[in-house]
This record gives sequence, C-alpha cells and structure tokens, in this order.
Amino acid sequence: TTQSSLTTNDAISSCTTVSGSPGCSSVCGLATGRMVVALHDYQGRTDQDLTFRTHEHLEVLDETSEDWWLARSHLTGLEGYIPSNYVARLQSIDAEPWYFGDIKRGDCERRLLSNLNDHGAFLIRNSESRRNEFSLSVRDGEKVWHYRIRPRDHGGYFIRRRDTFPSLHDLVSFYSADAAGLCTQLIRPCVNVSLANKCD
Repeated sequence: TTQSSLTTNDAISSCTTVSGSPGCSSVCGLATGRMVVALHDYQGRTDQDLTFRTHEHLEVLDETSEDWWLARSHLTGLEGYIPSNYVARLQSIDAEPWYFGDIKRGDCERRLLSNLNDHGAFLIRNSESRRNEFSLSVRDGEKVWHYRIRPRDHGGYFIRRRDTFPSLHDLVSFYSADAAGLCTQLIRPCVNVSLANKCD
C-alpha cells in the first residue's frame, strides 16, 4: 500500500503491530566546526578530565589524540579532556535525536509503536539496502510508513523530486511544518528506548 501522492518507491506501509557564557568563543567554534554536543553523560575519572552532561555544548581546543580531546564547556567554562566517542559535531546528524543510524526496519517499527511514542513520531536511519541513502520512518496511528531519502547528484536529498533539500536538517524542518504528501507531518523524534531505560 502506498500514499496516493507518492510513488511506490517513496512509501511502503509496514505491518500494523501494535545546551558558561557563549561569547565569541562559542560562535567562532561553531563556524570552524569545533563545537560539539554531548551524546552521553560523562563523569571525569581524573583531575584532567572534564565532566559533562548529555546535550551539553563543548568547544574542542585540541583533537591531536584520536580518543581524547581537550575541550571547554560552553555551560561552565571549565576545560579538560573528554572521550571523543561521547560527542558529535554540533551540526552533524549524529547529534540529532531523530537520527538512529544502523537500526533495522523491524527494530525501528518496534520503537515507533511503543507506548513511549505517539502519532507523528519519526526517525531517520541508514538504508539497509542502498549505500549513502537513508530511510524516514513515521508513525501514523498504529502503522509505520517508511520513505526512501535519496541523495541528489550534486549534493542534498529528496523524497519527492520536486522538493529537494541541502541537508537532512532542512528536510526534517520542512516536513515538520507540512506533511506535503507524507502520511502526516513530523511531530516529535522517536523516543530512544535504550536511553529512556538508562534514565530510569
């Protein structure tokens, strides 16, 4: 079954189971790609480590080492070393709550249909079958619809050829304001069940 305003390749129905003072440092850091956002809480283990919390913004001062970076907290102004795998570039999709990476379609559907999520919950994941492509999965009542996000030849992405976007961030913003052929507009990123359980 497909949405009438989209082609068969655009949408496929699933089974129906039920962020210290900002100042110039922060602005310049963002412009040069030095600003990162914490993906997890981290409690420093030595006096040289920097303790931070999930979603905290940090400016990377030295990333000579692959695993440990010297950073300054945007919130506290403190400096110290942080594990590089606990953060993501501020404007990268890894920092976005709607990006779930390499999860499988079945896992995606189970998460979206859990009682932690409602109609309009959504996520973006890496395509399982096509390299460098993504899938947008959206909860519509007790169904989940999957939409293929294709790359443009010269950069950018689209679901429908008439609506193209320079980034996935722009695509999400557009469909959050208007369904424009999707089953519903994007209302809220899917709750990350594993993170929710960790908080409990």
